[in-house]
Amino acid sequence: MGETKNPTPLCAVIGTKGAGKAWSDEVSEDAFRVGRLVVEAGFDLVTGGMGGVMSVSAEGCRSVGGRCIGLLPGEDHTKANPHLTNVMPTGIGLARNSLTALAGSAVIALPGGRGTLEEISFALDYLRPVMAWPYWAWLHDAPDGLFGSVQFSSWKGCRPNRRHLDWDRVRYFLEDVHSELRESGHSHLACR
Repeated sequence: MGETKNPTPLCAVIGTKGAGKAWSDEVSEDAFRVGRLVVEAGFDLVTGGMGGVMSVSAEGCRSVGGRCIGLLPGEDHTKANPHLTNVMPTGIGLARNSLTALAGSAVIALPGGRGTLEEISFALDYLRPVMAWPYWAWLHDAPDGLFGSVQFSSWKGCRPNRRHLDWDRVRYFLEDVHSELRESGHSHLACR
């Protein structure tokens, strides 16, 4: 029997489905770049499989030859965005947010709405490391350190503003998680 190989770890990229206040050309550009960075750091991508951040990050992933899994909320695989390499209809509606957070060894949260906030919460419940865009900086002010283990992609103390994105910080986050996974021989890490 052959030697068992650890699978390529997954990074979940979460964010707005494209409609609403959180979507912009800047968010689209960021999602594409994050999709590329995920692959360059040695991860496969997992998303909710629909539009907006999910589609554009998958497009970025594919632009550098990466693999992308889409976990759809419904039962119809034809609802998936066209950039996915694997489509998994779950048929469980919003509960799919839990699966998306659970599937990732790391989670990157771009601007979004309630669904993205749910995924951040699930990721923390599952002890996944989370890197969030400055859009989510208000989480730091939540009572009792509720979201205290979320890392931010901006310089400490900045107001939520895209101009303060620190792409090196995002890259180092991904590289650190991937390195720890490789050293531990596990597919997931518990947050410290």
